[in-house]
Amino acid sequence: MWVSIPVSDREMEWIARIGGPWRKNRDGLFRQSNVELALVTESVWKRWHLPDGGAPILTLDTINDKELSKILAEGAQVARPTEMTEWGVPAGFVRFPSGVLLEVKPNDGGERE
Repeated sequence: MWVSIPVSDREMEWIARIGGPWRKNRDGLFRQSNVELALVTESVWKRWHLPDGGAPILTLDTINDKELSKILAEGAQVARPTEMTEWGVPAGFVRFPSGVLLEVKPNDGGERE
């Protein structure tokens, strides 16, 4: 199975800065080897209180908080502030200009579980 998510060059730079490293292959695509595919139903989307359903959601293993602050200053926007989820984990979402949502969870030292 293959899933591609279109992002601008600038957004790919942001993604690499906050949660790299990514491999750039000869075909020009950026890849991660540890990717899990999850499909989100409309009912789950609504239950999570996400805006404008249908955007891809990117969840990274680690988030560089300093770089996240920088990309917010460069044009990304908070789509939903961090709050406790129904499964007991605090999480928020940042929207990139392309519509891609980045799931953000509080972390300590950059590592996320």
